[in-house]
Amino acid sequence: MTAASYEYPIAILQHRETISEYGDQGDQYVNIGTTHAYIQQKGGGRTDAIREAEYIYRKTFVVRSYIEITEYDRIQYDDKVYRILSIERDRVKNQKTLECELVNE
Repeated sequence: MTAASYEYPIAILQHRETISEYGDQGDQYVNIGTTHAYIQQKGGGRTDAIREAEYIYRKTFVVRSYIEITEYDRIQYDDKVYRILSIERDRVKNQKTLECELVNE
């Protein structure tokens, strides 16, 4: 894989817990930066849960290993947000492979 294949811009959204002035706890995702990735479609489908259709789409994002990212972060690509399921580090190729699925909101 060459550097030219990292052509798709993605944004990394970092998870932060917030506490309001009334003591309510909540989650917030803050954009901490953008990078370029190689993207591969893994598949998708539709499931019915409680009489509501859920669309499950999976993608694999490959980024350089210097990118600071955890399983609690999210990826934003093409105006859609993806949840990170797993991170695999490849020290030989100096990259991280992120298995993700589309967030249904």
